[in-house]
Amino acid sequence: MSAINPPAGPWTVADLDALPDLGHRYEIHEGKLVMIPVAGRWHSRTMRLLTNVLEAAGMPAEMRVGVRKSDHSMRVADVAIFHTMPTELNRALWAPEELATVIEIVSEVSLDDDRFLKPRWYAMAGIPEFWRVEQGEHDEAVIYQYKLARTTDGVAAYVETGITTLEKLEASR
Repeated sequence: MSAINPPAGPWTVADLDALPDLGHRYEIHEGKLVMIPVAGRWHSRTMRLLTNVLEAAGMPAEMRVGVRKSDHSMRVADVAIFHTMPTELNRALWAPEELATVIEIVSEVSLDDDRFLKPRWYAMAGIPEFWRVEQGEHDEAVIYQYKLARTTDGVAAYVETGITTLEKLEASR
């Protein structure tokens, strides 16, 4: 088994390069290392199908996109739509301003993170749209769509703009 050796201070995005590949995704939450477990079959399948639908519609979408807000804060979106398709094939981290939409597929192991913490983090980063995908009846993928807004005191937050399903999204393309 590989050991993870923590840095002397808070974790940075640069520290991720030294971590062993244990089959997990890593994120940095305000200098804290967070290990994300491997996704289940429904989650992985939905991520792949959604990305395929978006690409077929001409949207520059990718799976597992690293979003870097600062040296001490990054997340990995399940799917992201770029403003324009990036040409760099080996790049893993993207600035929030390069992304039009981030999409999180809710997992049993990260319900609060996917429903509350990540949307807040993405909103504070200024990403224009956020979609949350939940497992509905008969395993359908229900997509909650949000647009970035500002409260009267200037705080960034997402406002729900629609609800659809992956099936309806596929049919409309």
